Amino acid sequence: DCRFNYRWEDLENRFEIRRLDPRIRKLLGSLESISISRQWENDLDSRMVMGEELQEVFNEFTDQGKEREARILRNLENLNREIAAASAALEKTGEAHAMTLEKVESVKQRIHELKKSMRKFGPKEHKVDLKAEIQQEQEMLEKLYEALELKQVKREEKKDILEALDEKRSTGKNLEEIVNRMNKKRSELSEAQEELKKLLSMTGLYSMEKEQRAAEIREEINRTETERLKDEIMELGREYDLGLLTLDRIFQGETIDHASREAHREIESREKFYSSGELALEFFKIVPDFELFEDFSSLLPNRIDLEDIIRANRQAEGYKAAINFLTITGLEYSFFQQPSSRILKQKIENLNGELTLNFQDFWRQNVGKNHKIKINFELSHYDHTHPEKSGKPYIEFWIKDDRERLYPKQRSRGVRWFLSFFLELKATAMDRSQKNKVLLIDEPGVSLHARAQEDVLKVFDDIKDQMQIIYTTHSPHLIDVNKLYRILAVQRAVEDDMNSET
Repeated sequence: DCRFNYRWEDLENRFEIRRLDPRIRKLLGSLESISISRQWENDLDSRMVMGEELQEVFNEFTDQGKEREARILRNLENLNREIAAASAALEKTGEAHAMTLEKVESVKQRIHELKKSMRKFGPKEHKVDLKAEIQQEQEMLEKLYEALELKQVKREEKKDILEALDEKRSTGKNLEEIVNRMNKKRSELSEAQEELKKLLSMTGLYSMEKEQRAAEIREEINRTETERLKDEIMELGREYDLGLLTLDRIFQGETIDHASREAHREIESREKFYSSGELALEFFKIVPDFELFEDFSSLLPNRIDLEDIIRANRQAEGYKAAINFLTITGLEYSFFQQPSSRILKQKIENLNGELTLNFQDFWRQNVGKNHKIKINFELSHYDHTHPEKSGKPYIEFWIKDDRERLYPKQRSRGVRWFLSFFLELKATAMDRSQKNKVLLIDEPGVSLHARAQEDVLKVFDDIKDQMQIIYTTHSPHLIDVNKLYRILAVQRAVEDDMNSET
């Protein structure tokens, strides 16, 4: 979670104000501080949401959407029941129609037989009786024809009703298909994420460079697949919303074409405004980037392969410190491709001199009585003693004084810590993209003696205009007594109670 103060004037310059829902805009205009939150859904996925001040309004929008969805789905259930009833009614009407047809055929057959009997010789009285019976059958036949016509009309009506209901249900069936596809994609995404977690857990465990590179390629392929599945699920979600809105309008009596057009317009109108996640991301762009400086996490290595620098191999030992070193010296890969080794060597010597002077401005301690520390790097190539890397370039680092030249790891813990600290802070301050960063440091300089701790303050003071620094300390040597307004004392509410709040 993060809470910060703001001014409405600042937001007007940063946000697309027209994308703020009127209620959200009114709230933002009346508040002085806002909070945002990142919620983790699993080990790899998170989402940003606004804090409680605005989230309540966004939740209302969400609740209204859920209520509407529930109402539409209830209508869909009712529709399915209507279709079942209409199907049963149509079937019943069809059966009645078929039975009437059978009766018609039966009566027609009876009339035919009676007429045959009339043509035979027989008593006159008998023919009169047959004639009367034929008359009765013909009257019945006319009634059956009338009934048949009426049943046919009813059958057509039932058929029309069923077709109209089926037309509505086709949109509902499409929703069911979308839900099934979404569930399938979610299952695929879950499997891909599990595979990605396995790959990430193996990072750096491969002994062979080819194996490590192959693992990196598999990881990249998996990440691409994961993002593709997320995009597809999001698009299916949009299709589902569109189907819901279309169905809602169909239930209100609109034609399918008109309902579909209006649903598209409603979706587009809704997407014009920031969602909670989109607005939170806009605020997140304003939030400073907090970074914890970890002691000895970026120590300068004795050497690092130039190939690891080019490939940005963050798993290589000392990679971060080496990048900090190159950032401060302003070097890029092209620098090491000088056509003349003599010119390259001279340029490296010049850079070593500049970096040493820069470092000595802050590190005022001597080795022995008068020996100042110098920071050097050299470009070398592997020889035949490293057959798998023979001829490949690497950068070697040294910390020198007037008496000896030692690798960084051979120097004292205090010197190594200060150099790591110096490189990290200076490189970060030089990076314009880090302008909005807040650096957190826990107990800086615990490996240093009192006077060397004062050198830490010099570094802080040098970069204070480039970034904000918050640090904790128990050392009086890390407090500038002339700037006590910078200090916030922390103590327990109940001094002897370790569970007491601070």
